[in-house]
This record gives sequence, C-alpha cells and structure tokens, in this order.
Amino acid sequence: MRSADEIKKLVENAGIKINPEVKSAALNELINELEKSKQSKPTYRPGIWRIFMQSKIAKLAAAVVIIATVAIGLNRCGMKVDVASPAFANMLEQVKKATSVYYKTTLQVEDDSFPQDEVMINENGVKRLILNKNTVMLFDSRNGINLTLDSKTKRGFRTVVKPRPEMKLFNSLSFLATRHKKGIRFVGNEILDGTETRVYEDLQPLNFSCTTIWVDPETNLPLRVVSETIPPDDPNYFPVKMLILHSKDFGDDSDISRGGDLCGNCTPRYTKEIMTDFQWNIDLDPALFDTEIPEDYEKNEKELSQPDETYLIEALKFWSEMSDGLLPIDVNDLMDPNTIEPMFIKKFKKGQNPYQEYNNAADFIDTFRWGAIFAERKIVSQKNWHASKEPVYFGQAEKPLYWWQIEDSNNYQVIYGDLTIDEVAEDEIP
Repeated sequence: MRSADEIKKLVENAGIKINPEVKSAALNELINELEKSKQSKPTYRPGIWRIFMQSKIAKLAAAVVIIATVAIGLNRCGMKVDVASPAFANMLEQVKKATSVYYKTTLQVEDDSFPQDEVMINENGVKRLILNKNTVMLFDSRNGINLTLDSKTKRGFRTVVKPRPEMKLFNSLSFLATRHKKGIRFVGNEILDGTETRVYEDLQPLNFSCTTIWVDPETNLPLRVVSETIPPDDPNYFPVKMLILHSKDFGDDSDISRGGDLCGNCTPRYTKEIMTDFQWNIDLDPALFDTEIPEDYEKNEKELSQPDETYLIEALKFWSEMSDGLLPIDVNDLMDPNTIEPMFIKKFKKGQNPYQEYNNAADFIDTFRWGAIFAERKIVSQKNWHASKEPVYFGQAEKPLYWWQIEDSNNYQVIYGDLTIDEVAEDEIP
C-alpha cells in the first residue's frame, strides 16, 4: 500500500489543476482514510470490485478522477483548462531537429471532403504534395516557387513569387515546432493503433483554432495531428474565398487546376485537416524536390512580385471588360468567386483549343488574385479605404473610383475612372 507521502506526491504531479481548496480537502480526507485502514484488518477477502465500490478511499479517489475527466472534457477545443506537461517541450525539440517527414493528410473544407493526399517535406522545407496518380505539387516557400506537374499530359506549371523580406521559412508542420509549451494542455493518454500516446491540445495562436497532437512517448514525435479551424461569428472578419479554375471547365481532359485565396488577411472557413501515418527522419530522394520543370514536359512559367496597386489596375480592367465598362464600387466584389469564375470562363473559353484556353485563363488568375489581395489588405489592415458613391465607368478620367492614405504619409493615392493613379495631398482629395 502506498504511503501518505507517495499518494500526495502522485496527486500533485498528476498535472491536474483544479480548485486548490477542493483538491486539498479531497487529498486530506483520502490520506486520513488510508491511515484508518492501516489500523484494521479484514477477517475475509471480498472481491476487488466490491472493495472498490464500498471503500470511502475509493470514492474519494474516484471523485478526483471525475474532476480530472471533466477538466479534460472542457478542454477539448472549448473552455480553456490549464493543464500543462513539460514532456511537450521534448516533442518540440524533436520536431525542430527532424530532417524529413512523410505523412498522409485528409482535408475537409466546409461541407466538402477531399481525397487523401501524401506529403513529403525535406530538410530544406520544400514540400511535395501528391494529389493523385497524375498530379504532383511542390512548394518552396524560401524561394517563392510553386510547381505543378501533370504526368498524364506532360505539362508543368511553375510560378515564382519574390518573397517579402520579412517572410520566414514555412512548411505545413512549422506550427508544431513553434508551439509554446504554455499554450499547450495535456489531455491524457490514448491508445492509437496499438500504441499508447500522449495527447495534447493547443488553442493558440488563434482563439478559433484547435490542434490536437498524439505523441509517441518513445520517440517524442507526433503520430497523428488534427487541426481544426472554426471561424468566429464576427462580421468584422472576412471569410476566405477561393478562386479556382479547373481545366475540365474549359473542355480539357487533363485533371489540373490553378488558383487560390482572394484575400490576404481573411479568416479561414471551417476546415479540418487530419494528418496520419507519420514517418520521421527518413531518406528522401533529392530528385523528388527538384522545382524545375522536367525537360520532357511542356513548360509554363510565370514570375510575380508581391501584391501592389498595379495588379489591382489589371483586375479592374478585366472587370470592366466583362461588365460593359462598369467598374466595381464595392471592392469586395473582386473577392466574390461566384461572380469572378464565370467571367474567366466567358473571357477565355472559345471552344477551339481547351488546354490553351485554360492556360490563358490560368496565366491571368494570379494577377487578378494579387489585385484582390492588395485591395483587401488596404481595407482590413489599413482601414482607410474610400470608394465613390456614384457609378464609375472605365474611361471617366475625372471621376475618382478609390482612394486611400499612403502608409507613413499624409498623402493619398487615387485611382480614377480611366484607371490612372495619382498621389494627392489630403486637402486635394476629390
């Protein structure tokens, strides 16, 4: 039988933080009952379960377990319960030291579920995503390179975006390595595929995100990760809107697509990503992470700079062309994929060469997205964006369409109806 000191130490080290008065009272009574039990010896030996049910010690111990269970339940992506584990720091160190990783991922966005993909990340942070038997994507965030290869049609699409100076190396597992132990709560132990794991949860850095991590205690590395994002019910947040063009929409028989978010500071839609089958520190062929288009592939390459007003001008020109010259007064219209996608199909689909028509549309989609992202950043981040209250048509050179204050300046930039840009003093704003 455990001594009073052993029991006290066990409870104190259990990692359960509850009301100190409740815990102290329960612990003291548990120790008192233990001491009383030492002074009396039973004349018979009843079954273990009956001893447990009738023993006051067991009832008190069960109460502590129930309190812990409730705490864990509240902690599951909901009410914060401060339950920390120093072992998590060891996991962070192992993730930081990892030279490579392979895993499988399944993504759910809103009500749409996507097939399971395979992911590899090498020591340089280059990510290789195997979407299906024909399509592979590579992301080299350090050099701003995105590459899509379609082995069925032997076509490659390579986009180079000049990284911002403040941009840091990113891959889909960097959020694991940057978790701070104070933001992590230990949930408990759980059997996963025959292995007893330690389970942790984190509600940081966004209070509407939740990441659950199952860690192998032997390797101190994740075996499973579930990352869930639940957007807040707040009208000040912009939901993420995606503009994606599919080659099939143009009549092409290849299974390729291009596009992405229409804003840079938006709140994500509801997403749930389940990562499984982790293999850490394995040998990965460097050739798998070559971000150049193979020689035997048809090459499609494009370079982009960071979003600025020049991209917005190009997006507005496209909009006016597809809207009989009328320019969008509400800049949020540029972020509505339900409006924009049909415009792209109407503009580029001619029914002659489906692949080339899709490729022409795909070449322009990043330019349009960059324009929408620039406008959204001005609205959300700067909050100094203004728009005309009257209809403005392309070519009306004297009519201002949008104007916003230049960062670290008292002057404003103005976009006129002919889509020229001018810088004016505050007292000269039209």
